[in-house]
Amino acid sequence: MNRIAKARKTERKVLSEKILASYIINFGTTPTMPCANCFRHQRKCRMAEGFSRCSECLTRKVSCDGADVSYRLAKNIEERKKMESEEQRLLERLLFLKK
Repeated sequence: MNRIAKARKTERKVLSEKILASYIINFGTTPTMPCANCFRHQRKCRMAEGFSRCSECLTRKVSCDGADVSYRLAKNIEERKKMESEEQRLLERLLFLKK
């Protein structure tokens, strides 16, 4: 691959990343919890469903853990609800046995 073809490929990649970042900014939502980079630098984190990086990380060409953070948060909330339900069930059983 010669230098001209390589430069054109890089230009296309940069352009597609800019278009993708613009799409996320316009149609994305603010997640419940921002990615680590946006949180650390106090930036507005915007994610779009189906994309693994937020608009800020995409624009700055850094890795993004936004999708992972949201997934872990949802999983932790779900697990906590299960534990609270189990705790309530055991407490009711204990009260029943005390009678």
